[in-house]
Amino acid sequence: MYRRVRDYVRENGSGALLAAVWRRARTAVYKSHKVTVVVKDLGDVVEPPKPARDLTVERLEPRHLPGLAELNRLRDAPDGDAYFRDNLDRGLFGTVGLRDEKVVAYVWWVDQANASRHPDIAWLGDAVKLGPKDLYSSDTYVLPEHRGGGTATALLFGTETELHEAGYERGFGFIDDGNTPAEKFWATRGWVPTQVVKREWIFGRERVRPLTR
Repeated sequence: MYRRVRDYVRENGSGALLAAVWRRARTAVYKSHKVTVVVKDLGDVVEPPKPARDLTVERLEPRHLPGLAELNRLRDAPDGDAYFRDNLDRGLFGTVGLRDEKVVAYVWWVDQANASRHPDIAWLGDAVKLGPKDLYSSDTYVLPEHRGGGTATALLFGTETELHEAGYERGFGFIDDGNTPAEKFWATRGWVPTQVVKREWIFGRERVRPLTR
């Protein structure tokens, strides 16, 4: 430990060390996370003007796990393999985007029947109350080298279409505070902000507060 501190000071200076110690101490006392909850009527799914037609969107199934494992290898996230298997075990479902038969993107969802198994639903509280034909989107990802050119839009369009055809009527999700690109993207697909929620930890104790937009 002493050697690590000594090397850090040598490379960055004592001022940087004090700043790092202060940041860690402050985080131990207080940290927060603010999100905007968004919702969409899945009966109002409009095809994008320039969809990426070379992207195939399929319902995520166990047969896609090897492709998802390769995606995790490409993004240097080996822990994601267990995450995907755990999601399926918890009753989550989703869609994957394939290009040249390779998984390049995914979206995860959970419905009312399995909502209690998803940790987000508990802390979001009244901001996300799922009905029998509602869904909550918990994770969306596109490999960086496949972003742009309408890939994310095609993924979401295909997903919304598949979910609507499966009988679902409304989707929920949230956007991290300050993520302007995500706000613009979801807005173009008709996802409307409904509530801002602030999650705080004060000396390790959690508090969740709805805020006025």
